[in-house]
Amino acid sequence: MVSTCILAWYRPSTGNTIRQPDNNMALSEGFMNANYFNQINFAIMYENGAGVADENDFKNNVVNYWIENYFKNPSYLLIDNKPIICIWNADKMANELGGATANARVFNEIEQMLIQEGFSGAIFMTVYVGGDAAVQNRLKSYGYDYTYAYNYGANSMINQLHALDSHKSTGLIDVIPTISQGWGPQPWGQHSRKTNINLNDWRKGMEWIKTNFMTAYGSTSLSSRMLLLGNWNEIAEGHELQPSNISGFGYLDELRRAFTINQTTHTDLLPGKTYDQMTPSLW
Repeated sequence: MVSTCILAWYRPSTGNTIRQPDNNMALSEGFMNANYFNQINFAIMYENGAGVADENDFKNNVVNYWIENYFKNPSYLLIDNKPIICIWNADKMANELGGATANARVFNEIEQMLIQEGFSGAIFMTVYVGGDAAVQNRLKSYGYDYTYAYNYGANSMINQLHALDSHKSTGLIDVIPTISQGWGPQPWGQHSRKTNINLNDWRKGMEWIKTNFMTAYGSTSLSSRMLLLGNWNEIAEGHELQPSNISGFGYLDELRRAFTINQTTHTDLLPGKTYDQMTPSLW
């Protein structure tokens, strides 16, 4: 089942106490106040364009804010009582913390902070999927437990699966499988036009990940029991799985077919008039 939403988190500036995150409307003002918020878990991905001044800034201003405002929330995603912490740009973070050794030490200190708060540590994830052993070793040396993909550019499904397979074959750091129905930032005024992955390839990709990829990891690895879907509704970068006039409920229905054992008859509910007025071009 789809049980978690990972949302981008933006710091307003570097080196200061955080009173309110940047682009706060979707997460804190919208999602966390939704009527059915308690029916799905969530986690944050630190889009660290506004980074950290040093390790004290990171621990005292950023991590403490996360603990109080997100990690202690009953809906935050915990795996074995460990909050998932996703970092967008691992190299930038490492440079700001003083290098690989310092990064790993700070991550360990953050785990100790979380243990004092009643958690069992943390799970650190960052963005990378590929077979470059040097990159995987570097991310491992920073202290990351897993990597994942944010998107694969305009790549076909076969190229997405090849990237996952080449990463796994190196075996230096586990990768959380990610699958995307396409990507392209043309709505931002850029030239990369998106080509939607067709539903047949979408279904075959998920079946390959379920049957051949996830089963290759041991049961203790999160890579054997988590699949990330890119992306629910990032329309401005062209990857969205939400029901739309592209394929109706097709991407969600194929996901259901690939991962549901007992498939009962269901009804796809169309958006109401209020939704149509908010987003008139989608449906």
